[in-house]
Amino acid sequence: MAAVARSGVRLTLFDLGISPSSFELLPVRVVSGSSACVVIVIYRTGPVTTSFFTELSDVMVRVATTVESIYVVGDLNIRLDHADDRGLVG
Repeated sequence: MAAVARSGVRLTLFDLGISPSSFELLPVRVVSGSSACVVIVIYRTGPVTTSFFTELSDVMVRVATTVESIYVVGDLNIRLDHADDRGLVG
């Protein structure tokens, strides 16, 4: 997984102190001029399990203390638009 930015935009890893096992995680701090935000890039493969939601919740709790805007982006592979597609296995 990678985060790429154009010239003039600085990316630095945002250490959350965890390594989830149910998804890949790349937290970065993005700075451009006097603006900054935190971007949490997530890539989830395989079945959705309860550990996914537990680990995702842990990530959100850890990043929630930042004063900067937070963006969660990526590929979660969960169909939230279908009420009958629970996606939860186990």
